[in-house]
Amino acid sequence: MVQKIVGRWADYSRVGELSPHDLRRTAITKALDSGLTYRQVQMMSKHKDPKTVMRYDHGRENMEQNAVNFLDYSDEADRT
Repeated sequence: MVQKIVGRWADYSRVGELSPHDLRRTAITKALDSGLTYRQVQMMSKHKDPKTVMRYDHGRENMEQNAVNFLDYSDEADRT
């Protein structure tokens, strides 16, 4: 039933295919991005093994090497 409800709202809002697990994954990722510890996120998500929570953190590895950190947003006039 939850799948149907989420699917209808996804269709209504035109976000495409969406599942309850997508929402769970988003909540866990958002919590990690907000600075919560693995333990806090584990308790929130009810995962028994902390390693499971660590799997959701793969996108945050090597963030300092993310391409966006190498882009220069200054104006040409600022470079002189």
